[in-house]
Parts: sequence; structure tokens; C-alpha cells
Amino acid sequence: MPRVSLSKRLFIPAVFLSVFLSVFLSVFFIYLSALPPAVYHGDSGETAAVSFTLGIQHPPGYPVYSLFGKLFLSVLASGSVAFRFSVLSAFICCINMFLIYKISSSVFSSFPGKKNSFIAPLIAALSFAFLPSVWENAITPKGGIYMLNIFFSLLIIYTLSFSRLNAGKKIYMASFLFGISCSHHYMSQMAAFPAYAVAFLFSGAKFSIRGIITAFIFFILGLSFYLYIPIRSGSLFNWGSPVTIESFFFILSRAQYTASEISRSLHGSFSRLLYFSENLSSAFFHAGLIAAAAGAFIISVLNRRAFLLLSVFLLMFPLSAAVYLNLPAEKLFIMRPYMLPSLVPVCIFFAAAFY
Repeated sequence: MPRVSLSKRLFIPAVFLSVFLSVFLSVFFIYLSALPPAVYHGDSGETAAVSFTLGIQHPPGYPVYSLFGKLFLSVLASGSVAFRFSVLSAFICCINMFLIYKISSSVFSSFPGKKNSFIAPLIAALSFAFLPSVWENAITPKGGIYMLNIFFSLLIIYTLSFSRLNAGKKIYMASFLFGISCSHHYMSQMAAFPAYAVAFLFSGAKFSIRGIITAFIFFILGLSFYLYIPIRSGSLFNWGSPVTIESFFFILSRAQYTASEISRSLHGSFSRLLYFSENLSSAFFHAGLIAAAAGAFIISVLNRRAFLLLSVFLLMFPLSAAVYLNLPAEKLFIMRPYMLPSLVPVCIFFAAAFY
């Protein structure tokens, strides 16, 4: 009997690993088949060229993506620069699939029965991978910036809420990751901060002066990636020429955009929320949203903490965009990449209906 029990315990992870690797690689190769062979429209040309030359992109500069992209291209030496950055976007999106799977598995682990079921978490990961707005960003260089932003958000939430680290290590790791993520795209990370706060409250960590100071040090270490901007101020591509403290903060603060971004009317904010709702509906269709609503109810009953965390994570991005962004009707499409993180909780809710 012990031998049978042991074989079962070895067989189940082996099956899971085989299935997941097959799915992961299948999705990755599907993405590869759809990659543009050369420069894509929009900011993708800038993103690829600036990252390849370790320059400075448009505000806020994206130092983390430039460094990570350059490292990735040093490993993947075949193909045009633009194509390889598209491969990077697809790769990051597949990593996000894995994180969504892990978070979903942790959420569903509190459900009664089917303890070894991996179907529902796989549904969550796959539904995310093939959403239209995710797809269009998973195959272009500029989309890699948004994919990396989702990666940091998922990793921080997983670290705080579902990892096996002790409470102190969770906070230190999350603080370091939050610092890096702010060096990457701090606007989106500030929108996600309420969800991180909820995850922190559920982590079991206790406040202490020493702990707060240590966490802050880790945060500053992560944030230090922004030193890249003054260090690379003399590069070939160098937006704003940040050679002085004033020009550095001009890039960091996104000063050229902020004057026109802040929302000026309640009607405008409502129109942006409506736009988000319409995009959500077009992504999941009515049947998918009904299933997601049913799954959200199931999670609210069986795992209330996870439901609260996912709900806050879902709502903060559209609310932040609605309150902050001042976009006319013809430019509402600019919101779409910033809404991508909100799709993750909907995918998990959707999958819960099939558990």
C-alpha cells in the first residue's frame, strides 16, 4: 500500500507537468506563428531600437524593460531586432500564464473536493492568453512593456498571498519587486497598490520599526533601476536628454503628458468606465461574463479573502483610468493596454465556474 500511495503522488505531478508544458509550448508557438516579421506600428519601433541600444524611451523611460530586453536579445541571437523583441513579449505572456495558473490553483485549493484538479486553473491561464487585447500585446515589442507590468503585479500578489515564504520574507521580497515594478511602469503599479495592500493585510505580517526600515531598503534597491536614466543619458536614443536633475525628473514625472491627462469632468470619467465595460463584454461575450459572475459568487462563498483581493485588483485599474485619464472619445483606445491587468481576475472568476 505505501508503494501505491507513493506512485500516485509521483504520477499526478508528472501528468500535470507534462500537460502544462505541452500547453505552455503550444501557446508559445501559436504566438510565434503570429509575430510580425519586422517593425510593427505605434511605439514598437522606438521600444525595440531604444532597448537594443540601451537608450531612454519616452517618459517614464522604462529602464527595467530596456535592460531585460537587452539581456534577452543577447540570448536569442537569431532574427531581426524587432522580431526578437516580439518573441520577448510572447515569452513574458506565457510566463504570466504560469503565474495565473499558480494563483488560480491556490485560490481553488480551498474548494471542497477535486484537490488535484488542474483543469480550472488551466482554463484561467488559457482564457487570458487568447483574449484579443492580450493577444495583440503578446506579439509586439511595445506590448512587452504591458506584459512585463502584468508579470510584476502577478508576482507581487503571488508572493504576498500564496507563496510559502514566512511573513517577513514575503514583505521584503514584495517590497523589492514593487521597487523594480515602479522603475518599470510606476503609474500602473500605483493603481495596483490597493490590491497589494489587501494582500499584505492577509499575509500575516506584523509591523515593526525594524521591519518597516528593512522593507523600505529593499524597495529603494528595486527603485534604483532608475539610475539607468542618468547613466545612459549620453546614449544614441535618449528622450529628453536627462543630463541634469531637472531633465531627469522631467522624464520621471512624465511632465509632458500630465497637463493633458487629468480628468476634468464626471461625464468623461463615466465614458471611460463605459468603454472598459464594453471592452470586457467584447472580450468575454455575454455568456463568458455570466460564467465569470457565477465563478465570482462561488469564490466569494468558498474563499472570501481571495474574492476580496481579486475584486480590488479588478476594479482599481479602470477606476484609476476613469478618474485620471482625460481622453476624448476618439482616443479611448489608449486605455486598453492599461486595462490588461483587470482581465486576470475575470479569467480566474470565469474558470471558477468550471471547477
